[in-house]
Amino acid sequence: MNDILIEYRAILATLCVSLIGAFVAVYIHRRNGFRLSSTEFISAFVNELAILNSPLKQKPGTVYEALLSAFDKHQRATLAFEHFLPFYSKSGFNKAWDTYRKHSANFGKEWPDHEKMNHLCEYLATNDEEERNAKDLALQRLNKLLSYANVR
Repeated sequence: MNDILIEYRAILATLCVSLIGAFVAVYIHRRNGFRLSSTEFISAFVNELAILNSPLKQKPGTVYEALLSAFDKHQRATLAFEHFLPFYSKSGFNKAWDTYRKHSANFGKEWPDHEKMNHLCEYLATNDEEERNAKDLALQRLNKLLSYANVR
């Protein structure tokens, strides 16, 4: 009877150690995936952040054009990165993304020299003050979005 009890304990201990090892392996895999994905996510925004952080005076429309030309790249990076986010961060991340690409009341209306207003039209500027405001707004929203990619 004692031998059987010892065998059951050994089997139970082996099972527990195996489960712990499996959980640790999954955790390490997800953490490494998050780190790699974070790096790729941040690098998708580097060029636009350089433009937005430039101390040089920018002509009206620079912020909008920079963000519009990179939007597809940003969207792909966001979709790829979201997969690695912990469940408790996804809601805030999606809200930050939606705020960055926020639809405006002017969505779909005509704009001089542009076909139609799109999801980034809040960053359109017609004078220097609007351009500074658009730049500040874009930086604020991008920094919030990129804060989810902090490597842990």
